[in-house]
Amino acid sequence: MPTCGTETTPADLSAAGPDGALAIPGDAHIRVAAPSSNGGATMLRRGFSYHHGHRPDGTPDAGLLFITWQVDPTTGFIQVQRKLDGADGLTRFLRHESSAIFAVPGGAEPGGYAGRALLEP
Repeated sequence: MPTCGTETTPADLSAAGPDGALAIPGDAHIRVAAPSSNGGATMLRRGFSYHHGHRPDGTPDAGLLFITWQVDPTTGFIQVQRKLDGADGLTRFLRHESSAIFAVPGGAEPGGYAGRALLEP
């Protein structure tokens, strides 16, 4: 049951259908991952789909590369992932293959260089 809007319209997690049931199910990924369900934990995130044809056995060589940006992974990504583990309705359709965390320094200020705040305390 759609809650209407566009791609950028915030989800109304309190919306209910005519029968009083939640319009967005309790185990829906968008609900389980929402900041309001995770003590305010937020992250800027983006998914990139890929499809590289088919493997020799005929199965698609396809998937989703999911990238997030945040100040502290322990209070963003890790907190949300722990909540999603077992509580997310999408889990039965997913196979996690790998993860990595990278530190990316902020941009350079005029006259400075990238990473200066990290290297010159």
